[in-house]
Amino acid sequence: MPAARVLLPVGQDFGPLYGADGQAEPPYIIRIGSRFIHLPEAAYTAWRIASFTDPGPGEKSVTTKFQQDLAAAEIGGAQQILATLRREEAIQIIDPSGGNAIDFAATRRCCLTMRGLGNTAGDPEAFLLGTPGRPLLTVTATLYAVLMHAAMETNLWANCCAVADRGDTYGRDSGALVPEDILSHVLRSLPLLVRMGAVYLDATSST
Repeated sequence: MPAARVLLPVGQDFGPLYGADGQAEPPYIIRIGSRFIHLPEAAYTAWRIASFTDPGPGEKSVTTKFQQDLAAAEIGGAQQILATLRREEAIQIIDPSGGNAIDFAATRRCCLTMRGLGNTAGDPEAFLLGTPGRPLLTVTATLYAVLMHAAMETNLWANCCAVADRGDTYGRDSGALVPEDILSHVLRSLPLLVRMGAVYLDATSST
């Protein structure tokens, strides 16, 4: 069975931005690289729903599941909204083990917005993300290494390659790391990380 593709929202969420006059329908803004994209409420809500879309076993298409999710949220015009978001590169459909994964990762940065909280003596295999005193997510050592070093590299693919070259996963998997495998693991983990507010995806400076 082919590997399931993932639906990834790209961009930093600015939310609704009301003007001084408190207009009834504010623009909803996301930023990708140097572009500030103004979205109507329906498209913005769809962009946020994207990180919750999980095809699950037996689903034919992540696109079909996304359209079903929009229908469940009573958002009409799903095909048009998806086309708009893809045209703006605010949504990407990626096969984590496929040919477009590296191309995607080479033009995107993974920006960490939670704190790294390390691990504990009681459970040294569990690496934590969250705010001080409040762990919110548990990730693998490999994923933690990628996230902690994200700001050091120019793009996500370079980040995965650097982690593999260093064998730097805090004593786990040392010497057995392949960049493609790391990237696949990261891409499969991104929908959860994005919807929990742990990271956002951004364009590199050259895109």
